Amino acid sequence: MVQGSGFKVQRFLLTAIADFFDRDPTYQARSNERNGFLRTVKKNSL
Repeated sequence: MVQGSGFKVQRFLLTAIADFFDRDPTYQARSNERNGFLRTVKKNSL
């Protein structure tokens, strides 16, 4: 029971951190850049 609730708390924290970074415009721009780069790499490798 304690283990399960600990996992829930951990998951909640990770979600909160992800939400925080999603609101950070510089992080968003960087992740969009990275995703675009990965898409390009995938396209080139196909």
